[in-house]
Amino acid sequence: MTLTLVLFLSLGLPLMGVAEEVSVESIEPLARLNQEAAQAYSSANYPIALEKWEMGLKQARAQNHQQYIGKFLGNLGIVYDTLGQYQQALKHYQQALEIQRQLGDKSGVAADLSGLGLVSFRLGQYQQALAYHQQALALHRELGDKHGEGADLSNLGIVYDELGQYQHALKSYQ
Repeated sequence: MTLTLVLFLSLGLPLMGVAEEVSVESIEPLARLNQEAAQAYSSANYPIALEKWEMGLKQARAQNHQQYIGKFLGNLGIVYDTLGQYQQALKHYQQALEIQRQLGDKSGVAADLSGLGLVSFRLGQYQQALAYHQQALALHRELGDKHGEGADLSNLGIVYDELGQYQHALKSYQ
C-alpha cells in the first residue's frame, strides 16, 4: 500500500512577515534555487533537486533566513524519503519542524509532521507514525486545509490497516 505524499514544495515566499534586515535581493536567489529544485524534483531529477536545495540551505543559513532554512530542510526531507534514505529524511524533517515551530508557521509544522509520519511508517514505527499524522491532522483542520486533512486521514487509515485496526482504518478512510 502506498502512502499519500503531500508535497509542500514552496515555490515562493510572500514578503509579508519577512524580517526588515532581509533584503529582496537576498531572497531572490533563494526563491530561484527553491523553484529550480522543485522543478527538478517534479521531473524525478533527484540529484539536481538535492544539489539545489542543499545549495539553498547553505545560502539561507549564511543569511540566517529562518523561513527558507525551514523550507529547504523540509524539502530535503521529501527528497531523502523518496530516495529511501529514511534516516536522512528524519533528520531533515526534525530540524525543519523545530524551525517551523519557532517561527509559528502552522502550515509548515503540519507539513513536517506529515513527512515524519510517512517516514516513521516506512521504518515500521507505526505508533510514532500515528502520533505524527494525528498531530498533522489537528493542525490541518485548524488551518482549514482540506487537502492536508484528506492526506492525513488517508495516511492514518493506512497505518491503522497495517496495525490490523480495521475499524479505525475504515473511519479514517470515510
